[in-house]
Amino acid sequence: MTQSLSFDGRPRTDFRRTALAGYAAIALLIGGFGYWAASAPLAGAVITQGTIAATGGNILIQHHEGGIIKQLLVHEGDRVREGQDLILLDRTAAEADLNRLTRQWIALKASAARLEAERDGLSTLAPIAEPAPAPFQQDFENLIREQQKEFDARLARFRSEQSILAQRVAMHRESVKGLNAQKTA
Repeated sequence: MTQSLSFDGRPRTDFRRTALAGYAAIALLIGGFGYWAASAPLAGAVITQGTIAATGGNILIQHHEGGIIKQLLVHEGDRVREGQDLILLDRTAAEADLNRLTRQWIALKASAARLEAERDGLSTLAPIAEPAPAPFQQDFENLIREQQKEFDARLARFRSEQSILAQRVAMHRESVKGLNAQKTA
């Protein structure tokens, strides 16, 4: 006996039965889990430690110039008031900048005194009306002495140049007189 299979050349495109079987399996799985969740007794719970942190009330604080924190005056969980000091900054960097800028200011004041004396044709530096801060007074006096020495040296060079130019003018005048005398002779 021979059994024959027939094939008409077209693939089967009806997957309706397979899809219904898949949907039924998913519905059965979800229904079974729901039944178990509703009817299964829970005999206990797991208790653990935890921390609750506020997320909306935190405020970022920043210093305009930055710096190194010397001391923290508040801690986690402290309540703070407006205007309350929160940290102390290390003053070393700020004081170093202040000292550097003060020395620069002193040097500029001494240089300005020399330049004003040169401009006004004085024979010595004019007294400075605004004194240096007390810790820098010695530096200021040293700078004034240095500027006075530079002023004296520049004044001596200026006078020497004036003298040389006066001698050259006198020499040219004599030369002109000699040429005029030759011309008339």
